[in-house]
Amino acid sequence: MPAGLDQYKEEKLVDTPDMPEALTDPDMHAIQTSGNKIRNVTTDHFARVALHEIADPRPYAEWIRQWSTDHPQFQFLPRKFKIAISGGISDRAVIRAHDIVLRLVPGMDGVAFDIYVSGGLGRTPVRDARIVEQVVIPDLLPHLEAIVSAFNMNFF
Repeated sequence: MPAGLDQYKEEKLVDTPDMPEALTDPDMHAIQTSGNKIRNVTTDHFARVALHEIADPRPYAEWIRQWSTDHPQFQFLPRKFKIAISGGISDRAVIRAHDIVLRLVPGMDGVAFDIYVSGGLGRTPVRDARIVEQVVIPDLLPHLEAIVSAFNMNFF
């Protein structure tokens, strides 16, 4: 794969057997990048170096990615599902385009999360509905599982 290329576009069918291996070279993958499931978790492109950042959101994004990858309950959702984490005061993670938004906030014992249900690019967008505040780290995955389960049953 040419340097700097991060997507395959208009590739020849004959080249497709080699593509998954080529993706592993620069630590890329195609797991959960399509289909109606939880997509990879996104965050601020200035994470860790941004001013006024509560905490680095990248470790939490990776933790959630590992939890959601091939989660048996969430492989056939009604549509694709996106999660974003914002670690700073400013929104540089395009949080309104995601279904679940996690905002890192100062908590009693370190950091906590305010959880929003959003998802604003479809024909019926939902904007920044905060559903719970100050979720501590050990309680985060159960909250996410409950939200995605409700989404899977078409409650959202």
